[in-house]
Amino acid sequence: MVVLASVQFNSSIKLKYRDSVHGTVVDHQTVFSEMASLFRVAGLFVVIFVISLLGLVGSHPLCLDFSPPFKPTGGLSFCSEYSTLACCTRDQDDRIAAKYYRSVGAVTNATCAARLKTLLCIECSPLAVHLYDAETTLVKKPFPGLCRAYCADVYRSCPGIVPLVSNSSQLLAAFRNGESDFCNAVRITDVNYCYPDVLTSQEFGPNQTHAYSNTEGCLCLRKFAGSLRNPLLLLSAEDGSGRIFVGEQLGLVNIYYRNGTRRIEFFLDISNVVLDSASPGDERGFLGMAFHPNFRSNQRFYVYYSIGREGAFRNRISEFTTSATNRDTINRTSERVILEMDKPFSNHNGGQLLFGVDGYLYITTGDGGSGGDPFNNAQNLSTLLGKVLRIDVDGRSPGLAYGIPPSNPFVSTPRARPEVFAYGCRNMWRCSVDRGDRQTGYGRGRIFCGDVGQAKWEEVDIIKSGRNYGWNTREGDECYNYMCGRIGPEEYPIFAYNHNVGNCIIGGYVYRGCSSPNFQGLYFFADYGYGKLFRLKELASNAWESKEIFTCGRDVCFNDLTWDFERNILSFGEDETGEIYILTTSYPSTQSFSGSIYQLVDPRRRGDPTSCNSALNTVATSTQASSTTPTTTTTTTSTSTTTPTTTTTRTSTSTTTPTTTTTRTSTTTPTTTTTGPSSSTVDRQQPSWNWSCDFEKRIDGSPDFCDIVQATDDQFDWTIFTGPTPSEPTGPDYAYSLPWYIYIEASNPRLSNDTAKIYLPSPPFPGEYCLSFHYHMFGFHIRELQLFVETTASSPRSTVTIWRSTGQKGNFWLFARVSLSIATNQRIGFIGVRGDEYSGDIGLDAIYLTSNACSA
Repeated sequence: MVVLASVQFNSSIKLKYRDSVHGTVVDHQTVFSEMASLFRVAGLFVVIFVISLLGLVGSHPLCLDFSPPFKPTGGLSFCSEYSTLACCTRDQDDRIAAKYYRSVGAVTNATCAARLKTLLCIECSPLAVHLYDAETTLVKKPFPGLCRAYCADVYRSCPGIVPLVSNSSQLLAAFRNGESDFCNAVRITDVNYCYPDVLTSQEFGPNQTHAYSNTEGCLCLRKFAGSLRNPLLLLSAEDGSGRIFVGEQLGLVNIYYRNGTRRIEFFLDISNVVLDSASPGDERGFLGMAFHPNFRSNQRFYVYYSIGREGAFRNRISEFTTSATNRDTINRTSERVILEMDKPFSNHNGGQLLFGVDGYLYITTGDGGSGGDPFNNAQNLSTLLGKVLRIDVDGRSPGLAYGIPPSNPFVSTPRARPEVFAYGCRNMWRCSVDRGDRQTGYGRGRIFCGDVGQAKWEEVDIIKSGRNYGWNTREGDECYNYMCGRIGPEEYPIFAYNHNVGNCIIGGYVYRGCSSPNFQGLYFFADYGYGKLFRLKELASNAWESKEIFTCGRDVCFNDLTWDFERNILSFGEDETGEIYILTTSYPSTQSFSGSIYQLVDPRRRGDPTSCNSALNTVATSTQASSTTPTTTTTTTSTSTTTPTTTTTRTSTSTTTPTTTTTRTSTTTPTTTTTGPSSSTVDRQQPSWNWSCDFEKRIDGSPDFCDIVQATDDQFDWTIFTGPTPSEPTGPDYAYSLPWYIYIEASNPRLSNDTAKIYLPSPPFPGEYCLSFHYHMFGFHIRELQLFVETTASSPRSTVTIWRSTGQKGNFWLFARVSLSIATNQRIGFIGVRGDEYSGDIGLDAIYLTSNACSA
């Protein structure tokens, strides 16, 4: 494929991308410099990019559903040649076998019968999308692509099997016209994939298939959510409901579902008591959350957040319970304060809450802040700062709102706080409990933490009872002050990297999900400052091999996958099935809606869909499923590289990003006024129906997205934004608003009324409906925003005012809802009513339309 591009050329520009065949990073600075001298035309250059030369057309395994191949559980009995890596489940294999046995009776030649089986089974090939020439057209050809010599042999020797493979009229017409027409019809665009030569290809043959089956390479991302304000938490309640809880730093928790839909009403909103700041990078706020191991029955969960006022620094841990009538919201009067900790400075708050496999609550606290731990808190057992704590939330010890586990290591140590489980921690940011190997259970219960360094080193630790992790005498692998080596036994990190690699570690998770088998057992973590992703792999010798993980290019990450993410990785999360997510932002402020969430996806190999869907269905059909119907809501680019493996000692000072084996051992040890429809308010006599549109999830900005029909007139213009444009409002108040939305621009200063409309799909049956939506205002003098319902046959309409200005100016976000009675011949729309002298913008961010009236 050839692409023509006109670009302003700079001979010093450096383009790097991932060669998806060989796994290398290719630097084309020299190529471009030479091309610049050849194609210079009046300062512009017309450059012909031969995509196959630059490696932008992917030569990777891919199935006809445009997903990676997988290893079928139990193998394939009919198309057994693809049992190692396939695009067919066992059910699909059975269907192919049935088709073969229905047809093979008409074939008398054993050789031709074998070829019939071969051609039918190509659908199971891990290269199926290429063999059927569907990569660029997204349409499967009716017959697999055959190499010319093989095609001629099939045509001459086994012509009778062609109609048994495909009944396409066009293909059969070409077949009747002769060998040449038939072989042209089954010729594919990229002849490198033609069958059977592809089987012996160096790039696509058995060695590559083995690599894709057994090793992780670059990864892709699947966007899960966006338009969040510093998302720091993603976790599940492990109650079988499939709900995913996402916490924002300012004190809000949203409920999402695995398909990306979100409840309108917040699960938790304590933003009025959480102390946070709009300053980028401020470490205070809503920092931690954990569900009780018996949440299914007791509905208790725990949160960690900053409180007080500016200049006073305190962190609080509280218990809440859900509402007795709606488990998708909290009982606002149920807060029980478990523990509060004063600290001398605003930074280094720790904030991780998690329950271990022992049923106790683990808490990470920062060293108190400033720099260098000036009060030596981390080494002082009489303070809770700079520690990992362990408490029993189901018990009570004298004078405490919780119990002290009797096996805590310092319960008998004079002047030591009995809550302390481990110490010598600087500011552990994001810890996780290993679920254990899916088959053997190995690793279950290990607690991994990323401890943010001071000036030189970042580290990953496995938390063990009573261990001293060295801060502030040691940072990572190196001495930090004169007391280094004089504090007794120390627990060294399993991995550390210096500030030439990154400068702020974000602890992650050991992958134990189903969707990406090549990730199994890998510990993923990141660096906030450099926007990098890493993984650790445990070796048989109890050493840990490290590697920076890159995202693949657009040739691999397409369809619903992406390779881009916002630079600042804030946190990691894990859903109920063990899939891992990264939480990111392009501007780390609690007032910025630039936060997004992405699921980590292996484009080389996926889990067997039958097995993975079974796991999902187990979650989805739980008796503890959410009581409400979910309703829809709602960049740093890296490239992949294969780097050499080197072996270092525990005190490695490597400053590059090669794969590193470290010989460290470890042992297994705004407030919304909207609510979704409650199940208790649903009229069971009316059919259920809902429609939703989250504008920020649409990537191409086409005017028909979400089935919305637009109308414009001379006065108003409904415009779809797909990211910042020169005409979008700018400045500090606007720069970090929602990245995708529709907005109405009121540009006529004399207009007092308007006729601009935006329509929603007509509901399928008459009745009561609840319309809810998120929208925002930009620097406006718009008088009001109206909702209207009109018949499809005529123009008369009835309007309802859903927002009216009270003199506000600037920009802000709003949430509203309204109950509507809709007839079959009516449709719903919005209208913006212009005010006086200045133009303004109304941005619609997400709309939800659900059958039945809005709940109270």
